[in-house]
Amino acid sequence: MGHMNKTNVMKIKKSVLLLTLIIGTICNALALTCKQDSSDYLKFKNAYENKIKESDRKIAELKNKFTKEDRETKRKYDLKITGIENTNDELRERLAIYKENDSNWDQFKNKFRQDTDQLEKELDELSDWKK
Repeated sequence: MGHMNKTNVMKIKKSVLLLTLIIGTICNALALTCKQDSSDYLKFKNAYENKIKESDRKIAELKNKFTKEDRETKRKYDLKITGIENTNDELRERLAIYKENDSNWDQFKNKFRQDTDQLEKELDELSDWKK
């Protein structure tokens, strides 16, 4: 190899410095994205844990609603409550086992919202149920 002159050494130093800056910027951007994703995940999880708890409360109220109805009406009502309660338990489990770093976050979030909205609709319908 030949002799390196000052100009070549300076070019190499500038290239290394520039590369270091680029890598640092990329790492910071990735860390920020992970932090934002984590924050979004925690907000979502906390909000939906609260919705599930609220559904638990509504279910408990509804279990006592038709205590003096005829046997057939009570059976139909109890079946509906059991179905809603099972769905609420399944939502709780899905939220608990979801891994924060799963690559399907948006898909999980959208499906979970739809399923929770459907559960809330069923709870509202059951609250208004008249035989």
